[in-house]
Amino acid sequence: MERRKFLKNTAIAGSALMAAPYISKGKELIKFAPNGKLGLPDDDNIMIIVELFGGNDGLNTVIPVNDSEYYNLRPNIAIRGEDAIQWGDSNLYLHPALVSNIDNNGMIGMLDSGQLSIVEGVGYQNPNLSHFRSRDIWHSGIISNDPNEKLLEGWIGRYLSSKLDNFPFEIPEHPIAISTTGTMPLLMKSNIGHMGITLQNPSQQSLLSQNIKPIFPLAQGNSFFEQEYNFVHVIASQAAEYSKVISEAYDKGTNAIEYSNGRIAQSFSEISKLISGGLKTKIFYLGLSSFDSHVQQRNPDDPLDGQHPDLLNVLSSGISEFMRDMSAQGHAERIVGLTISEFGRRAYDNGSRGSDHGAGSMMFVFGHNDNLRGGRFGNPPNLSDLENSNLRSRPEEDFRRVYADFLAYWLGATQDEIDNLFGEAVDPIDVLIPRQASVKEYIVGGKEDGLKISPNPCNGTGVIEFTLIQRSKVELIIYSLDGKTNLKLINDRLNPGKYTSNFILNKSGQFTATAIINGRRYSKNLIVLK
Repeated sequence: MERRKFLKNTAIAGSALMAAPYISKGKELIKFAPNGKLGLPDDDNIMIIVELFGGNDGLNTVIPVNDSEYYNLRPNIAIRGEDAIQWGDSNLYLHPALVSNIDNNGMIGMLDSGQLSIVEGVGYQNPNLSHFRSRDIWHSGIISNDPNEKLLEGWIGRYLSSKLDNFPFEIPEHPIAISTTGTMPLLMKSNIGHMGITLQNPSQQSLLSQNIKPIFPLAQGNSFFEQEYNFVHVIASQAAEYSKVISEAYDKGTNAIEYSNGRIAQSFSEISKLISGGLKTKIFYLGLSSFDSHVQQRNPDDPLDGQHPDLLNVLSSGISEFMRDMSAQGHAERIVGLTISEFGRRAYDNGSRGSDHGAGSMMFVFGHNDNLRGGRFGNPPNLSDLENSNLRSRPEEDFRRVYADFLAYWLGATQDEIDNLFGEAVDPIDVLIPRQASVKEYIVGGKEDGLKISPNPCNGTGVIEFTLIQRSKVELIIYSLDGKTNLKLINDRLNPGKYTSNFILNKSGQFTATAIINGRRYSKNLIVLK
């Protein structure tokens, strides 16, 4: 049977980590190894990616209640101020579908507990309004409108593959990434193969493992037919092994809560069982479709009735239920996640109670409150400064800055690796905070000797010195003993190298010099004697 037909017509295509173009010579046996031995991050961090297919309407997700231009531009689909849900006494208002009829008030409850950040204004310059090209841009992390430039690798795929020196002969003992949609998204693809597997029904993996495990050994020759046979053999071996570990984890795992109906909630329920059952997969990908709302986006008489409200309610239910489940089972501190969508919608409605393809939008970032700077992030849309009826995209609102957070603070990438990955400098947006258990040092000397103060004690003047290992966001602050800010010396993104900062303090006492670098704090006591 031809290889393509084999992969197309069997369940293996949906379960196997794709190998190289062909495998030859039977002596090249596949080896499964722990992540740490393969160069991948050796921690239990987990990342969730939820894609909203079709282009989510950000303006009707986070509602600009206090901007009259919103109501002028959207007379048929705008959410009235009295219907929007205000977060506390802030000027942040959410679509009621993100809150109503959801336990713990859905995403408002997550904002209250510090488990949710809303990043506004994200997009990219010169946006492409084709579903296909813009989705490829979001998946690849390469911003190119040139139709002759084919985007064939995803940002996740490129990063993970860069860590696997002997792929596909050595692969992780558990799948690195899992797509629950039944298809392999571009973001998991690389030029050496797929960096994940597809999975639709984890409860069937035990049967699949038994049915596809190869009976005969690898062929020893190097003919065309032996190469083809060995390719199929390796794919089947991988699929059988991964089906086995998935089945064992799923059978062992549990849910601490009852999930609502709907595909996205059930996908989260399955992921929860895999995590609690001990699967070491680092990245899970989910999808929710039908956000391309050109007509009948909402019922004008009921803000909770319509295609878009229904989708927002399903999304909020799934995410909030998953985080409650993970918290109850003690896994929440391992979790961070984000939503992506290929674009937003036009600023004005289209007269058919819908909205057309637009540019910038917003992203949800969720996770444990120790790993997240919760609340509103980024710049709210400026509806008085549109670009061809679209929200204007600025360099500081590049969606890849959110990706850079996940790469740097959750997957262990250096700034140089991030820049190489995207082909240009992309700084993190700093919505995430690294887990203390998995944090790397950002300055030479670490927590104990990273900051040097001389003289100390001093008469009010002195120098603080540190050496930065990689380009990072740096705040250097001197606090008084009561925790109040006394001096702000640095608030900038700095390149690697040695830095010195002079200070002048006008009173005696005990102080603390603190450098906050990519969310990690380095402190030294400082005594002033006058």
